[in-house]
Amino acid sequence: SSFDFCELASMGGSPAATNGHPEGEPNGVAEPENGAGAPAPAAEDGAGPSAGNSPRAEGDQVVTRSSPSLGPCGGSTMCCIATGRDAVGITSGFVAVLAKYPELTIIDMAQVNVNGSLLLSFMVDAGRGSAMNLMKDLLLQAQLLKMKLEFRFPLSQSNDDSFQLAMPRDGQLIVRVSTEGKVTLKLLHELAAAFQAHNCNIMEVKHEREGATGLRHAVLQYRVAYLDGLEIDALYALLQKSCWEEDAEVFVRRFDDLSKPKRHSLVVLGCSDVVVPYDILDKILEKAGVQCPDASGGSPWLAVKKKIAALKGVDVSVLDEVADNLQYTPGAKLVCAALKALGFKVALITGSAPTRIANRVKKDLGVDYAIAQQVAVDENGLMTGEIGGALGQLMDEFRKVDMIHLLADREQINPMDIITVGGYEVPDDTVKMLGPRIYFNAGKHRNLCKVLQLMGFTIPEISELQRLHGRRAGEALSGLGSGSNLPYSESESDSETKEKPGNRYLVRLVGSENNRGQMARILAPVAAVEAEVLTMDHSTMHSMCVLGIEMLYDPPAGQDPYWPLKEMMFAAKLEKFDFEFLENVAMPMQLPLAMSNCTVTMVALPSLPSQLLRSVLQVCVEHQVNIRALERLSGEAYAMAALAVSCSLPSANVDSLKGTLLRYSQEFSADIALQNDDVHRWSRRVIVFDMDSTLIQQEVIDELATYAGVEEKVKAITEAAMAGEIDFHESLRQRVSLLAGADSKELFAKVKANLQLTPGAEILCSTLKRHGFKMAVISGGFSVFARHVKQLLNLDYAFANELEVDAQGLLTGRTIGPVVTPSRKRNLVSMIAEVEECDLEQVIAVGDGANDIPMLSTAGLGVAFCAKPKVQAAANFRVNHCDLSTLMYLIGLSDAASEQVRQKKQT
Repeated sequence: SSFDFCELASMGGSPAATNGHPEGEPNGVAEPENGAGAPAPAAEDGAGPSAGNSPRAEGDQVVTRSSPSLGPCGGSTMCCIATGRDAVGITSGFVAVLAKYPELTIIDMAQVNVNGSLLLSFMVDAGRGSAMNLMKDLLLQAQLLKMKLEFRFPLSQSNDDSFQLAMPRDGQLIVRVSTEGKVTLKLLHELAAAFQAHNCNIMEVKHEREGATGLRHAVLQYRVAYLDGLEIDALYALLQKSCWEEDAEVFVRRFDDLSKPKRHSLVVLGCSDVVVPYDILDKILEKAGVQCPDASGGSPWLAVKKKIAALKGVDVSVLDEVADNLQYTPGAKLVCAALKALGFKVALITGSAPTRIANRVKKDLGVDYAIAQQVAVDENGLMTGEIGGALGQLMDEFRKVDMIHLLADREQINPMDIITVGGYEVPDDTVKMLGPRIYFNAGKHRNLCKVLQLMGFTIPEISELQRLHGRRAGEALSGLGSGSNLPYSESESDSETKEKPGNRYLVRLVGSENNRGQMARILAPVAAVEAEVLTMDHSTMHSMCVLGIEMLYDPPAGQDPYWPLKEMMFAAKLEKFDFEFLENVAMPMQLPLAMSNCTVTMVALPSLPSQLLRSVLQVCVEHQVNIRALERLSGEAYAMAALAVSCSLPSANVDSLKGTLLRYSQEFSADIALQNDDVHRWSRRVIVFDMDSTLIQQEVIDELATYAGVEEKVKAITEAAMAGEIDFHESLRQRVSLLAGADSKELFAKVKANLQLTPGAEILCSTLKRHGFKMAVISGGFSVFARHVKQLLNLDYAFANELEVDAQGLLTGRTIGPVVTPSRKRNLVSMIAEVEECDLEQVIAVGDGANDIPMLSTAGLGVAFCAKPKVQAAANFRVNHCDLSTLMYLIGLSDAASEQVRQKKQT
């Protein structure tokens, strides 16, 4: 069933019944006149020529579209999609309308900004009888904000299987393309065509550009949806072929809810022409004065064998001489130090370097493993020219893969989480047995930091990693702008882009459907055009998509400067896209204020109230917050419990915004956190919990007292301690003394059987374990129960007080060993960080009591969980919903991550 759109218009919204087009014009892009003229210009102040129906002069009607489904006649769930030019207050304006309906529930919400084009989507349950009025109010608001508005209605709200998030996260790949040269239309088309050939649908494209637009070293990140049965290796080979034609490299991995690979991964580096910028065997032959044998026409392994044979009779001391004078590829020390600090395991596996030299590389770079080719030496210290080792085996590709799998099993790492870095020009069966791979050759690439970039780290994040770990790795912090330490030169790129000839065009396309292959079809007519793509962004939301391309085009003499735009416009029309472009847009001005990139996380159970969203978005406007994106984190159908707001704001406003958000958190009984969105947030890899009233719902001492029959006495001592009449040590001594004479085995069994884990504890811990976190429980309770909880939740460490038991198995009423005091909790956190070789900034601590305050203050992220006011005031962040799984949102994970764990357990 559908509803009469004209009837809705007559209620006060007054949208044009012709869908916003002049009478007789088709729903799509207006066709240009034949000839060399430009498409019709947009009727906007300061705008250049544009085509299609997207640009609107002031006074144009708001476009909506009815859908033959339940809608307001058969249901109360609707999806509202707004598109238009980005401006301050648009999102808060729509949310203010939603907040006027107290029975309304926001089911989903998402927002992206693509080159100045805003795409905002929100799905709501308006409640019966309210849908028509809500639609009228939204239409009026859309007119005021000069936005197009479209309504869609799900076929069924009773079947959870029909529910889809605006921006789904499952069944997708992350593809990162790093180019040393400029991004061309040909490269964009070839990549899109490769995805089309393998039935992949492009969901999102981000063009990472730092400083001036069009840096010479650019990265494109694609998020693509794939069908079951995809051969990722075949897709990788096709993408690599296209990238090599344009002096680019590619990295493909499965998307597992993070923008970077899991920390619990094994990175395997080659040695020659990877961490060392030359062939080590060639260097040994040169040092020994031996001519390098001709190894052309054979396999690389045969070449290694010939080179080793040529060393027959050479003194083994030449290996030490080569080791003493090793040179490393620029960035090698930083990359290894950063990966280690972030929690990756790093291995060096090589067949082109003797073991003695590989061990020196291992020591210099600080990697975890070094496995290399053994060379036989006789009793006189001369090399025999034979392969060494007990079996005399050559380190060929098969032996390499066996070694890699052995290390992965030792570290309990999934084979699909093994990242190989080296000269794998053609995927073969051996490499296919592993996870994603990165092609790197020191002779071709300038800096090993390209590996970090392909793995998902941005230029600012690499710069921050260099600041944190460069000195430790022995690589200086100077020269960041000279190109010596990072794989780009900011000064060079600035000079290249400031005074380039040609016309600068900003193209925006908006489509109501996102179908496989449509980007390839739109770009196909212009793939051969010699234009430089300065920026390119694409996003999909509830199947609608926005594409923005800024390009620099210097037409040949006598050629129509608008020819590429016309071709793209006709292709866009065939795909039913709205099309507009602006000509010679000014370069974006540098903001005069110091800006901070932040993430605001909001959590409220069972769902976020629209009044809270209105208040938060309004205060963001007041604090000059630029919202880049909104993304729902919670996964339950028809209940949006968590939302992430990616934004930037003046650094001077951060503290004031935090204070206001804290007030709203208390007012709306929600958890709201404002965090810097930087490498520190992603690098956290150790989490430490209190036990009582945190991982478990009870206080263990109270449970022991209940079964021992001394509940009232223990309660009185606890109240005296809370009143400050006795200190922590004395209260613990008095309460434990009341347990004297109890049968430990019987008492412990009863308490264990009655312990209840806090809701969300199991899924939180299993999800964090999958993502490589080390986890600990540090409790002022007792070790027998801490170890029990450690086993239940698969934690790595457990510390608590030890109850003394006599020879008859009876409690003596005393503890033995050091008592877990507040200061010892803090020291244990520091000790765990030291053992795990990470900084305290990478540690998360969670607790609820006053004795947890030192621990919470020491960790990089201290979280007060359902805590007392004193503890909440001392912690960085607060979680007041009694569900530990909501901590995932604070860490940066969505429910998609926990759903992957559930599915793995089921299979």
